[in-house]
Amino acid sequence: MTGRARIIASRETVWRWVAQPQSWTAWIPRIEDVLPLDPGAAHAGWRFRIAYRPTKRFGSRPPLTEAVLLEMVDAERLVVQTSGGDLKPGGVLIETYQLTSDEDTTTLTHTLHLSQAKMPFVTRWAAVFLTGLLNTSGTLGHVGNLKQLIEDGVPPPVIRT
Repeated sequence: MTGRARIIASRETVWRWVAQPQSWTAWIPRIEDVLPLDPGAAHAGWRFRIAYRPTKRFGSRPPLTEAVLLEMVDAERLVVQTSGGDLKPGGVLIETYQLTSDEDTTTLTHTLHLSQAKMPFVTRWAAVFLTGLLNTSGTLGHVGNLKQLIEDGVPPPVIRT
């Protein structure tokens, strides 16, 4: 599943938001908190937990997932692997954030790879089909949220390491 947004900002501005997992709570509504497991600033190999907001599906306790930054190419590409939470044991989700730019805009493309999630084929197919059907613009909600924040001039949160 892929979503993208063309953002009126430099690649470096967009990267400052994307490359700081602790800032994700400001633009990804499902995320309640990001808890670092490794000290220091985010880098390839950096591990953290993601606490999702409670939903009816999960009851009052938000599920925690384990996450690791698999790849981090400055102002270009971020690859995240998550496991645990409501995924089947051994299943992982891979998310890629890719940045490309021209003179005055940056296109942020978010791709969610479900092939290793250990989801039944029909469930994966339905997720991809419904996303395509209901999201004809190609802009997934949280990528659009980030676009709005940046274009409104909101600076990325200051992350203390």
